Amino acid sequence: MGSSSWRLDCDPPLESAGWLSVDVIRFLGEQDGPHQREFKRRAAERLQETATIRRAYLARVAYDQSPRQHVALCVASDAAHELDVFLAVADLFAEMFPGHAELDQFLLDPQLEAGARLTCRPFYTARRAAD
Repeated sequence: MGSSSWRLDCDPPLESAGWLSVDVIRFLGEQDGPHQREFKRRAAERLQETATIRRAYLARVAYDQSPRQHVALCVASDAAHELDVFLAVADLFAEMFPGHAELDQFLLDPQLEAGARLTCRPFYTARRAAD
């Protein structure tokens, strides 16, 4: 699986309170390894408690033209926001990887999810969303 780039239009910018506004998300591949698989397993348990979550990916991404890679939880959802889910997963990530890494999180629209699917497999798929 290769990398994939997607342009975002975000209005208004979401730079305050820890939000970041970017023009392009580049999906570089799946973040995977023994510790990441355990994180995915435990995160999936939390995601299944939310009926609006369809799929989730743990991806390596880069933003705009930056070469810096980030790890991101990418969620396809029927809801306009999933703040409670993101907070719960952030707590899990901090518990499992204290002080070692950062986790970006964002919702995937259909175009972004198409880009994620080019480089990653979902680690969580709701039973109703097997499409």
